[in-house]
Order: sequence, then C-alpha cells, then structure tokens
Amino acid sequence: MEITIGDYIKYSKLPEDASEDRVVSTLLGFDIKSLPIDKAEALLKEAREWFFLEERPFFQTFTHKGVEYGFIPNLDSEITYGENQDLCKYISNAEDLHRAMAVAYRPITSKQGGKYSIEKYEGSSKYANEMLDVDVNIALGMRVFFWTLTRELQSYILRYTTTQER
Repeated sequence: MEITIGDYIKYSKLPEDASEDRVVSTLLGFDIKSLPIDKAEALLKEAREWFFLEERPFFQTFTHKGVEYGFIPNLDSEITYGENQDLCKYISNAEDLHRAMAVAYRPITSKQGGKYSIEKYEGSSKYANEMLDVDVNIALGMRVFFWTLTRELQSYILRYTTTQER
C-alpha cells in the first residue's frame, strides 16, 4: 500500500468522524467501495496496521521520478538558519509536510562513497510540489527522526541543568 504525501495531506483535512472507508479511500487516492469485498477488507486491514506502526524507518536518500534526493548531510554543522527556521515552521503541520520534505531533502549533486552533497537551499517552494507524489513513509520517518532528536536533546539539557545546579 503506497500512500503519497499529497494523499496524506488530503486525509489530514478529513473530519475526525470520517468513516474508515472514506479515510482509506482518501489515503489511497481511489474509492474502495467499488472493489470486491475481499480486496476492500484486505486494504482496510492493511491501513489499520499502517496507522499503528510503532516504528517508522528514516531514509537518508530516496529516488523519485529518476532523481535521487538526499537528506541534509552533516545536519549538526551544515544546516542553515533559514533551513532550520523553515523546518521548524513546517514539520508539525500535516498540511505542510511536503514543504518540510522540500527543506530536508534535495537532489544529490555529487556522490563519493557513502558521502554526498545536495543542492543549495533556495526555499521550500522549489521542490514542494514534487514532494506531493513521494511515499509518505519517507516523510513520516523524517518526522520521527526530528521528534527523537528533539526528545534526546531535551533530555541532555535537563541532565546538564540538573548537574549544574548540584
């Protein structure tokens, strides 16, 4: 089951009381009511499992429409102030998930071994529309990465502050 970021954004706009078949139809981009019952039920089951995945993998790179995209290399030292501001602005809002992806992932310009360089950041609008067709699992993995990073940093800060107070 592949769900695009665009379909996920449409899903995020559904009312909370939307029926399960409407949710799944929105996520998949077609109405499941026209499917044979066994196929529709299988998709509903798969969607339920997908929603409750405990782990989302992080993708350092991915290929979309023949273009290889890479996550900001050396995040701790190479992210710009503008990239950081835009990521903070977009990452929490499901409707802006494609924009967050356009900040964090850009086309790889050179690659040597396991290292790579990506295009210079020129604003989220350059690749935001392209990201609408990307598998949402890549975006959700990116979100989990940043949430985990934030949680770990908060933990370190708390421990450091507690140690300094003693």
